[in-house]
Amino acid sequence: MLLPYTGLAGATLLAERLRETIGANEVPTSDDPGDTKVLRVTASAGVATLTADIEDFPELMRPADAALYRAKNEGRNRVVADARDGPPRNEAEVPRR
Repeated sequence: MLLPYTGLAGATLLAERLRETIGANEVPTSDDPGDTKVLRVTASAGVATLTADIEDFPELMRPADAALYRAKNEGRNRVVADARDGPPRNEAEVPRR
């Protein structure tokens, strides 16, 4: 998910809210009214910020992907933010490859 003009703290907060909303839902596993089993879905997210040192979109995805894998390796169902949080960069300046 891309969030223009949103810093690391705001993006992390939104990802956490989405994670909580997803986790609050229960999915019935059967159409049988007597079957009370439900499936709970969880989500993990990696968050990164477009900073002045990032040259292109793939370079932005690397820290976000690394943060996602950290979230999964640390027990899943969590949000992990990339440690780098520099001044934001305007997305329009990022060259597409």
